[in-house]
Amino acid sequence: MKEMLKYILLAFFMGSCSFLAENEPDYDGTCSGDEMAACDVGAGCDTAACRLSTECMGTLPSCDSLTDETGCNEVPGCGWGPVCQGSATSCEMIEDVTDCYYQIGCEWDGSCIGEVETCESLPREDTCNLQDGCYALPGCKGYSGCDKYSEALGETCEDHPACSMGDICVDNASSCEDFDNKSSCRSRNCIWTPNEN
Repeated sequence: MKEMLKYILLAFFMGSCSFLAENEPDYDGTCSGDEMAACDVGAGCDTAACRLSTECMGTLPSCDSLTDETGCNEVPGCGWGPVCQGSATSCEMIEDVTDCYYQIGCEWDGSCIGEVETCESLPREDTCNLQDGCYALPGCKGYSGCDKYSEALGETCEDHPACSMGDICVDNASSCEDFDNKSSCRSRNCIWTPNEN
């Protein structure tokens, strides 16, 4: 009889815990976690803090792969102009104080020290030509992307053959801490911790 009573009490206690866990307050707690599940358009994009957005999508060639001015200017995000190329002379290789001063990224401290700016990181032709080891040549530069078409110039997404409008699932939350209720928190694989009363 004692054994049976023990099992009945244990079953009641476990059922109460389960009931309390399922009925914990939806807004009285905190959400945490390191690995928030991503928004997924395939799942209907109906999870918490996700929204469906229609955007211009597609794959375009990288700007630096385009070799003629006309082709370059037709790709959204790319533009024809001077492109800085070469290999900048490292600070340690420079022995003259004045040369060290003019080498971007270097400074003089008894000798020339520092981290030299690479040629590719210099956007202006005049700056490029001053950096020892660098030279500017005409070329295609920028960052291509279907999302870079210009409505201001009267362009539409469909003006570019490789681009088209499509649905993507956009995340409105940057971390688990952004959720203020249990159901949203758990729907993104985060951990909901009820506040202690």
